[in-house]
Amino acid sequence: MSNPTYKKLIERVADEIPPSMWWIPSDVAIANLEISHSTRKRDTRLLVAKGVLDEKGKRKGFNRHEYAALVMFRAVQAMADRDVAANDIKQLFEDFKTYDNSRTEAA
Repeated sequence: MSNPTYKKLIERVADEIPPSMWWIPSDVAIANLEISHSTRKRDTRLLVAKGVLDEKGKRKGFNRHEYAALVMFRAVQAMADRDVAANDIKQLFEDFKTYDNSRTEAA
């Protein structure tokens, strides 16, 4: 991950969340970016098993916005480790911001 573009992206997302929350596994983070409403129950069970959510499906110790930032951070980190093109990561980050903002406005 020596590419400075990756580092900037990860730092930008990491600024949104405290380091104590960086423990969510990257496979869970990527799964969260890809889930649809039809798979949410299965995904919730996975997150409960991983200790991210409590048994009622609520996030442990952080709110939805912090969780969204954490998911994005871990996904970007995982993609950077896999040498995904920096432009693809940037585009995903922008798409995610747009998606999260639209969800916030709809709520």
